[in-house]
Amino acid sequence: MSFKRGLIISLLALISSLPSASLAQHRAKLSPDVNQAPLVVEQPTAADALPVVKWDSINVNVVEGEEAWLALRTDTPINTTGGIRIDIELYTTNAANGADIDTDFDREITLPQTNQSRDNQITGYISGTSQVLYIQLRTVSDTINEPNEVFFVDITVSNGTIESRGNRATINIVRDAKFYPAFANFQSCQDVGEPNNNTATTSGFLAVSGGPCYGDFNGEVPTRADYYRISQAVGGNINIRLKNITPDQHDLDLYLYKFNPSINRYEEVANSLNGEQDDDVINSEIVANTSNNNGLYLVSVYWTSSSGSKVPVYELSASFQ
Repeated sequence: MSFKRGLIISLLALISSLPSASLAQHRAKLSPDVNQAPLVVEQPTAADALPVVKWDSINVNVVEGEEAWLALRTDTPINTTGGIRIDIELYTTNAANGADIDTDFDREITLPQTNQSRDNQITGYISGTSQVLYIQLRTVSDTINEPNEVFFVDITVSNGTIESRGNRATINIVRDAKFYPAFANFQSCQDVGEPNNNTATTSGFLAVSGGPCYGDFNGEVPTRADYYRISQAVGGNINIRLKNITPDQHDLDLYLYKFNPSINRYEEVANSLNGEQDDDVINSEIVANTSNNNGLYLVSVYWTSSSGSKVPVYELSASFQ
């Protein structure tokens, strides 16, 4: 009898020590999405395999005169402080469909996350916080009636390995997007779209001085937000503009947050709360990002209220002043 009584007391003590599911859910609701800290990747042991670097796409179509975006990423924890080194180089071909440098595409390669640009060759890094490296290229528009042309981006991966598809990505310059129904619209914001950008930890990347980014609240309701992160290698005065391009409906607002590594949270630094169809604009000083994310910023487009049934559509851009 004493054994059973002791067993029951032990079980009751164990049950009382477990957290309440309803209490945990309630606490989760009280914590807004913007207070989520950036993803921290645990460091692997020395025995772990080298990270595998993967292309988002190795065949990219871009309309003549527009920008082409490439992305390299890894889902494996990175075991070096400096990240995975990626050496990037442009190539063309002497074949009939080879694009000419400076005539069909610009020789400048831009890494928008660090605001670095170089001609023909550049080195970038996949870090443990973002685990992605974006590459921005520009094509040149002309009036010549010519067939589609191609050029290439080759990479060399240090302290990592490249996926089985190889180290070369092909960029195909096309005259008109209408003949390419699967054409990818690579704009100044990447990794966005519903519901991917609905929280701080799944925010998309917004390139400064990269042109307009188009977003919407398809399938969502008022009081929801879309999030975009800004990470720059240099500081300065930034201009962020939100245009509500939904005809005569909805009120959207704009917020800017800065990550505070000392409390592991984002803090609001600026906002623009203009009504209805008026553009929202934020002008603010930002600092260069550092290894502890002290210069990591978060832009939020907030759907304040609805005045119709149309899906809210907006244009978002960021540029240095």
